Amino acid sequence: LDIATVKGWNCVVGKDSIKVGDLVVYITPDDAVLPHKLMEILFNNTKISAPSNGRIRTIKIRGAISQGLIITENQLKDFYPEIKKRFVVGSIMDEYLEITKYEPKEKSPYSTRGGNQTFKKQINPNFRKYTDINHLKNYPDIFRPDEYIVITEKIHGTNFRAGYVPIHHYTGWKKWLKKIRSWIDKKNFKYPGYEFVFGSHNIQLQEKNKNNRKKRKSMKKYFKKNVYECIVEQYKLRDILAPDEVIYGEIYGANIQKKYQYGLTDSIALAIFDIIHYKKWIDFENAFWRCIDLELQYVPILFKGYRNEIDFDEIVRGPSILCATQKIREGIVVQPYREKAGYMGRMIFKYLNPDYLIKKGNSDWH
Repeated sequence: LDIATVKGWNCVVGKDSIKVGDLVVYITPDDAVLPHKLMEILFNNTKISAPSNGRIRTIKIRGAISQGLIITENQLKDFYPEIKKRFVVGSIMDEYLEITKYEPKEKSPYSTRGGNQTFKKQINPNFRKYTDINHLKNYPDIFRPDEYIVITEKIHGTNFRAGYVPIHHYTGWKKWLKKIRSWIDKKNFKYPGYEFVFGSHNIQLQEKNKNNRKKRKSMKKYFKKNVYECIVEQYKLRDILAPDEVIYGEIYGANIQKKYQYGLTDSIALAIFDIIHYKKWIDFENAFWRCIDLELQYVPILFKGYRNEIDFDEIVRGPSILCATQKIREGIVVQPYREKAGYMGRMIFKYLNPDYLIKKGNSDWH
């Protein structure tokens, strides 16, 4: 066997099957799902087992970590007639090869632990979802050797966001309904012109309906206290957050992620990793000290220093800083000391621990 390197990824391939400079299709691990046709082409009549459900995973082959899949033109030319003209450096091949992105279904907000989903008409478009973070191995040279960076631990929990955002300006009867609600509901409309919102990565949630007793009785299991609302109350977020301030963090602990409780067997906690203030992401240091002021926990800081002083493959491994008995940390998040954007968007990247990824059932999902 040989190990081929594509950008920052190492992938095990057959001995002498490719050479340096060969043009190949590279499929990144853990996010890609192969169609049945492509699996038959690549894995029929081979000693290699096809991935379950077509999902490409991080695996270990003869002791070597292999991430992703490399495909040559010869493997495809008899089955895809236009492959030759599409085989160009930089071409995006997923649509042509019918490769899809792995998207685990987010837990229903109506589940016991999930909370009550806000009606679509009440969703506030000013409540921004968190950044879709790129994997650093896709941009291995994005940071200059002398660039000052920060590395924090990536916590395996469930994504959380909360804050005060500007009230969305509706028209007609919706406008008056929102005004009436702001007059009555002083708890969620503490600041004039702003409303308090909270939720998961994809879904804006709301408090359970305490007045609808008949519904609560008939659907009792759906109206237990949910983890998102628990966190709002546990940390008194309605009281401490400022206008136009939204925090983003990870809820972790009991019953959040299988085998990743971080020492919390009967409780949950929140670790903050980013903050928006007046619609702008604030620098790492400002976010850290803001958490100190609010008496909120910031995610563990693993490194502050110059890029050329650290090896990502080394620092990504090891136990969690949150809980030493959590032997395998999920990964790390790398960002510049000062907030900035690059050609791919925000300069913030994840770097997942291969030891975490090869454990069956683990994924980068919150």
